[in-house]
Amino acid sequence: MKYLICSVKDKLTDFKGITLEPNRDTAARSFINALKTPNTLFYANSSDFALYHIADFDSETGEVVPLSVPHILVDGDSILLTEPNKKGGE
Repeated sequence: MKYLICSVKDKLTDFKGITLEPNRDTAARSFINALKTPNTLFYANSSDFALYHIADFDSETGEVVPLSVPHILVDGDSILLTEPNKKGGE
C-alpha cells in the first residue's frame, strides 16, 4: 500500500516528526483534530503550524520517494477554531 509521509512545520522553527497517512483527507483530518484539541500547543498557537506532504512510502517495497518540494496540505491559519475564547470563534 502507498502512504503519504507527512510532517508538521512550526513556522517559528522547523519540521517536527513524521506520520504515515493513507491519503490527504485522513492526513488533514488528523491535523485538524490536533489543532482543535484544547490545552495543547497546537490549539494555543494554531496559526504557527502547517501540515506538509514530504514524501511517499510504499509498504510493499519499503521504497521512500521524497517530494522535491514539500506540498502544504493544511495551514493552521485556515482552520476556524470555534471553542470559546479562541480566534475565529467569538
